[in-house]
Amino acid sequence: MFLGKYTTNLDPKGRVVMPAKFREVLRGIEVDRLYLSFNGRHLSAYPPQIWEELHANLYNKITTSPHLDGNLSDYRRYMNSLTSPCNIDKQGRLLIPGELRDKAGITKEAIISGNEKMIDIWSKEGWDKFEQEMQGKLAEMSKDLSAIGF
Repeated sequence: MFLGKYTTNLDPKGRVVMPAKFREVLRGIEVDRLYLSFNGRHLSAYPPQIWEELHANLYNKITTSPHLDGNLSDYRRYMNSLTSPCNIDKQGRLLIPGELRDKAGITKEAIISGNEKMIDIWSKEGWDKFEQEMQGKLAEMSKDLSAIGF
């Protein structure tokens, strides 16, 4: 499981060093490649098995639900166009393709955060904005979690 938040810098080639704890998890599941996808505000990095399960599940739901219009097919098509398989080199660096860096606004400093089965990669500015938004929502979220028994 990927947990925690780490700050790193992009090197001149557009690579980030994956946190040691994340590399350890990836070694444990024998993964040296991630599917990197733009998710609106940040990038998400999925181990191949998780990406394939997510993709297959979405594809099956779209193709077996005749009442769905073309929007979800278009969504899948668009998301696939913004996804790239990326290898992690022996030094633990992940090359982020230029188009994905541009979409996420990652220019120099990046925040790498664990999101259970996947890894999120944010621009520093994007993460700071997200963190501010979360601070404003924590009290309400605490009530919601209490309501469901947490």
